[in-house]
Parts: sequence; structure tokens; C-alpha cells
Amino acid sequence: MIAATLGWVGTMGTFAAYVLLWRGKLGADSIAYALMNTVGGVLGGAASAYYGAWPSVASNLVWAAVGMQSIAAEVHRRMRCRRFGVA
Repeated sequence: MIAATLGWVGTMGTFAAYVLLWRGKLGADSIAYALMNTVGGVLGGAASAYYGAWPSVASNLVWAAVGMQSIAAEVHRRMRCRRFGVA
């Protein structure tokens, strides 16, 4: 029951991120968008691992890794802007 709930929360989170992006409520470079995708990927991957759905585990963890890389890149960009005053 817990694994299924985590999987559904993860799926709904990534879907919500896409809808918010599509409607212009989030930017593709926003940390919120990347965080929603990262958390969704981790939760979906965890649920998939519980059920032994290994291709889904792999795709969800790659999705989470892309989200983490996006967060790191945006944080780095913001720090550079503060430090050097450039965009």
C-alpha cells in the first residue's frame, strides 16, 4: 500500500510539474519545476523497485538525475550572477 501511494504521488507530481509548465506557472529553468520532477522520479523509482519493475526504476531514476542536474545548474547560475553581477 505504501509503495503504491509513493508511486502515485510521484506520478502526480511529475504530471503536475508538466501542467504547471505548460500553463506558464513554472519556468523550465525554475528550481520548483526541477524539484517536482526529481522528487517524482525518486518516488516513482522507489515504488517500481518494490514491485520489481526494473525498466521503470531505471527510467525514473534517470528522470530524477536529470532533475538534480537541473537544480545544480540553476543554483550555480544564480551564484555566478550574484558573485559577478551577470546573467
